[in-house]
Amino acid sequence: MLVENIIDETAPAKSGAQAKSNKLPAKNAIKLILSAMENNDSNDDWYPLSTLGGSIMAANSDFDTRIYGYKKLSEFVGSLSRFELRKIDSILSVRQVSQQN
Repeated sequence: MLVENIIDETAPAKSGAQAKSNKLPAKNAIKLILSAMENNDSNDDWYPLSTLGGSIMAANSDFDTRIYGYKKLSEFVGSLSRFELRKIDSILSVRQVSQQN
């Protein structure tokens, strides 16, 4: 069997704009991140990003930042104005930005 025979040539290729429009809004995952923060201890409100990623994956095994349009968890969390990232040495940490009323 030839590869050409199993490729559906009638399906149009998605353009970059179409592919991006199929992504979920990043704000939809805020609850996942907040839940991960609640399930982990922090003395200073900063959480190691790798720990949060592990907690999110443990609770939601199908979680993938690519469905939100980001290759890396750090890029994804950094795109959300509700969170702040910092890097000390080689450790990325995240915290919730203070909500001032």
